[in-house]
Amino acid sequence: MKTATLLVLLSSVLGVNAQERVQEFVRSYPADRFQELTLLNRLGNVDVRQGGDQFEIKAEIRVKAKTMARADEIIEYLKVEAIERPTILHVTTDLEKDLTFKKLFFGVSVYVDYHVKIPKGKKLSVANKNGSVILGDFTGDLNVEVSSGDFRARYIEGDFTAKLTDGLFEVQEVNRFTGDFFSAKVTIHSGNRVKLTGEGSRIEILKAEQVIAKCAGGTLRLGDVDEVDLHAAGVKCEIQDLSESCRADTRSGQLTLHSINHLFSSVDITASGTQVALSIRPGGGFNVNLKHGNTKVKLPADFILETKPTVNKNVFIESGFIGNKQFNSQLSLNITRGKITIE
Repeated sequence: MKTATLLVLLSSVLGVNAQERVQEFVRSYPADRFQELTLLNRLGNVDVRQGGDQFEIKAEIRVKAKTMARADEIIEYLKVEAIERPTILHVTTDLEKDLTFKKLFFGVSVYVDYHVKIPKGKKLSVANKNGSVILGDFTGDLNVEVSSGDFRARYIEGDFTAKLTDGLFEVQEVNRFTGDFFSAKVTIHSGNRVKLTGEGSRIEILKAEQVIAKCAGGTLRLGDVDEVDLHAAGVKCEIQDLSESCRADTRSGQLTLHSINHLFSSVDITASGTQVALSIRPGGGFNVNLKHGNTKVKLPADFILETKPTVNKNVFIESGFIGNKQFNSQLSLNITRGKITIE
């Protein structure tokens, strides 16, 4: 294992109210030397581009303080290191002083910004705090963790995992994606298989083949989706243009399915304390199994269902077939302490 530390003094700038010291880390490695790049940073942004036949790492450290002596003191404690392992290049920003981070940097501004270029097909892992991560198109496996910052990318092909807290997350297109979001605003324009958890987040997926979601609080909006598997508590969920199937288990929230394709295969919803609203395009046919208790039910006039007896007098089970019998879609609803509306 090799460790490379390279800090080159670039400039010092005297401002009206502060002094600034700038240093730079620059390093490059041939593409066949490593299979993966891992990068750990805080207090700055990470900009990643893909291409070429080298790993190219550039980091700029800027320290602003009231005096140049103070800026020089702080910059001596900050080091960018490149640690060479057999198949992994690990780049990190280290703090070389045994003091609390808050105490050391009181009254001082520090920025560590990375510009990285990585060959196609190599794996990339980035962890960044108090800064954003920006990518263009990326081919290969990608793992990203961002806290108090944003993540933006265009197209990502490969296994993509992400965790984001207190920031914005936006991707134009993903293939296989797994995400964890906390107090985040999330937009995915297009995806193949999207699996995510969200807590107190606003999540929007404009188009996807498959969405598997587990959310608590916040909102979830899906558009033009084939398959949905949803677990939600206290979430306002809205699904637009469902093509194939939906399985949902919701508690204390809202679930709206707009414009379900008349050729859908199955919709299976279990809900408690939830307002459920469904609208199905005309022309299809489906079996209906409806179980409800302490629930307001609003059905179309042509929904003729047979009521089955139950042991519990407060629980009602109704079933029947609606529409064209050439089709065989399945609609199953188990709702308690809520409201059902079907159009």
